[in-house]
Amino acid sequence: MASSSSSFPSSSISSTSKWTYDVFLSFSGEDTRNTATDFIYYALVEKGINTFKDNQKLEKGKTIKPKLLRAIKESKFAIVILSENYAFSTWCLDELVEIIDCETKKEITVFPIFYNVDPSDVRKQIGTFSLVKHEKHFKEKVETWKAALSHVADLAGYHVKNSPLSTAIKSIAGLISRKLCREFSEVTEGLIGIESSLLELESYLAFWLKNEVRFIGIWAMGGMGKTTLAEVAYKMYSKEFELARKRDWFGRGSRIIITTRDKHLLETHLIDQMYEVKALKNEDALHLFCSKAFKNKLVPDEYLKLSKGFLNYVAGHPLALIVLGSFLYKRSAVEWENEFEKLKEQPKLDVIRVLKISYDGLERQDQEIFKDTACFLNHEKEDYVVQILKNHLGRYLGLSNLIDKSLLKISKNNELWMHDLVENMGRDIVRQESLEPGERSRLWLYKDIDHVLKNNTGTKNVKAMDIKGAKDTSIYHEEKDACWRPQGLAPLVTLQGWVLNALSWQGLALLVTLWGWVQRTLSWEGFTSSKKPEGLLRDPNTFLKMYNLKFLRIHSVSLQLDTSHLPNGLSYLECNDYPLKSLHSLPAGLGELRLLRSKLKLLWVGMKIFENLKSINMDGSLELIISPDFNGVPNLEELILARCSNLRRLHPSIGKLKKLKLLDLKGYLELTSLPEKFEMESLVTLNLTHCLKVKKISDTICSLTSLNNLYLSGCSKFDKLPEDLGNIVSLKKLHLSGTTIKELPSSIECLIGLTSLHLRDCKKIDKLPKDLGNVVSLEMLDLSGTAITELPLSIEFLIGLGRLHLDGCPKFVNLPKNLGNLKHLNWLCLQGTAIAVLTSSIECMAALK
Repeated sequence: MASSSSSFPSSSISSTSKWTYDVFLSFSGEDTRNTATDFIYYALVEKGINTFKDNQKLEKGKTIKPKLLRAIKESKFAIVILSENYAFSTWCLDELVEIIDCETKKEITVFPIFYNVDPSDVRKQIGTFSLVKHEKHFKEKVETWKAALSHVADLAGYHVKNSPLSTAIKSIAGLISRKLCREFSEVTEGLIGIESSLLELESYLAFWLKNEVRFIGIWAMGGMGKTTLAEVAYKMYSKEFELARKRDWFGRGSRIIITTRDKHLLETHLIDQMYEVKALKNEDALHLFCSKAFKNKLVPDEYLKLSKGFLNYVAGHPLALIVLGSFLYKRSAVEWENEFEKLKEQPKLDVIRVLKISYDGLERQDQEIFKDTACFLNHEKEDYVVQILKNHLGRYLGLSNLIDKSLLKISKNNELWMHDLVENMGRDIVRQESLEPGERSRLWLYKDIDHVLKNNTGTKNVKAMDIKGAKDTSIYHEEKDACWRPQGLAPLVTLQGWVLNALSWQGLALLVTLWGWVQRTLSWEGFTSSKKPEGLLRDPNTFLKMYNLKFLRIHSVSLQLDTSHLPNGLSYLECNDYPLKSLHSLPAGLGELRLLRSKLKLLWVGMKIFENLKSINMDGSLELIISPDFNGVPNLEELILARCSNLRRLHPSIGKLKKLKLLDLKGYLELTSLPEKFEMESLVTLNLTHCLKVKKISDTICSLTSLNNLYLSGCSKFDKLPEDLGNIVSLKKLHLSGTTIKELPSSIECLIGLTSLHLRDCKKIDKLPKDLGNVVSLEMLDLSGTAITELPLSIEFLIGLGRLHLDGCPKFVNLPKNLGNLKHLNWLCLQGTAIAVLTSSIECMAALK
């Protein structure tokens, strides 16, 4: 049975057709035609904005009204200049009614300028905006005019009274110019109702005051969009500034945006302006809710009453609308009614209650993933999280269901992002498992973990523990502040929230979170942590009581952890800066061991059996002297010994690890030789970067048919590649920068899958193989600092080549005439060559920047 659809009367959404004008100007000619309106008109025209102004666009003697109405409908924006005599003109009032009608239909965006008038006079129709004078002759229109005046007075706009008109003109012209560009649409895509907030925020930023440093505070309750608004402002304005460093950040013209939930904090820190993020208007709230609940702009009739009920309860709260709408998607009207009845039990908006509806609707496995993320995986890289969930916590469904329910997002740099309200809800669910922390499934707060370990109250319920000391402040935002002691400086920032940027006309555009900024950036100024927890354990057997523990991560805590007292079921162990000199034993079920910057001298003595162990990461363990026997670790897939600069030798068993995919020996300064035989048939990446004493690599590497990446850059004594290197047809990246090789083997032409070849500063290379053009997948070729004099003619066949670096090649004289065939080349660097004249074929390179 087909169902019909409806929309609320004030929120019908029309598709926008192509407009004739960018801006329509509505004004009282008697007041402003030759003053304010004229200034605004020419400011818009100077920016290339197609603007309708009646005496500019209409021929004299023609009927004005029909053309005016058509001009309004064919404009994208309207600027309404509300001056003292505006309401005396019935013409202006009719114009305004048409403009507001188009605005409510989403056909036009309106920017009012209150020019020497009070917005409240417009809203209440008092003073010169009283319509009593029209009631005798236009009684049937007065109510419509009143509604239009009230509506326009409630729109975000510019109040010009006892202040320079030029400031408003600059701001509105700049904003419209940005909104007309494609980039603005991309930045604000999907952010319903943000335009009016951005307009008001821009007026507070007052970019025209170039000599002032302005601090702007944005405040509202959680989930209202403070950070989103700040991020959009950053993306829109940051390109006008440069990055800067250290203490001279806040130069003249700087703009610092701080967001917080606590208005009092802003009031006590000399903020220039405070902006409260307001709830979404009814039409925007409906649009956002429908986009999630129906994936449409219209409400099916059977859901109309219920939709109104949900919207009234949520009261324009963006996060609640998103999560609630996502939860209700594809659910029946009966299910909607049941959920609404639950909400009605709490008459006042309870955002957490709304969010928990979505959590309660998850399958059990998804609920577990949600709690894992909220407690210790938020803001981690997606690949890392998926690996932890799948390999160590037994979760196989992934993150897609949480994303679909709007409980989780993946950022552009592939990090998990969960709103702090949602995160706190998840953590609260875990806290409610028991008053005793040791009986909960997950532990992440330092004080709870300290209690459990000191009092030996851990139980079988504990499955994951994430121990972080005060140097990592992320655990303190819920219950206590990290104690930061500035050396010689007054505390620079104490507000909890986001420091968006310090936008300086002389140099700064910076987007960071407050806590991350305190932790990382303020270290430039000598900020140190006064808290360094240590010695949590009284009983070494404490962990054995938690025999279901699967995940244990320890950061910035000096914990004397004896690994022989860990439960055998433990699958993931990470302990940065591990203080002991050796490991007595490891849990039998351990799958991943991460001991970055450890004090270990050796991992274990003799052959130990760890059949479940798949990953070992000892990055930066400077005291490690010898690698262990790996014969008892047959399933090892990742071995990272990067920056273990004192490691003397590799155990020969490494070469026999048939399941090994990654061998990272970067910065292994004392390494002189590699395994005689490479039998690592699964090896994908071999990283030997900056292994200064390595001179050669065994020819047996040419049998590794899975190898994608071979990194030898910085191996200053490495002088020859195996002749049969071309047998590694799977090779995609070959980095040889800074080596002493004299030539590439001719077999390199067989590497048809190679995408990146780096030979920077290989000063003994003076020529390339003549058939290099057979490497048809090559995208990056770096020959900087080499002794080559020419490129082979076959280079024209490298049709996918995007970057070619020849800078610092003083003997290079001519580019080949056929270079123009490289249609995808977008970067060609020739600085420091002996080229006198460029080949004419370079004009054919349409992609060249």
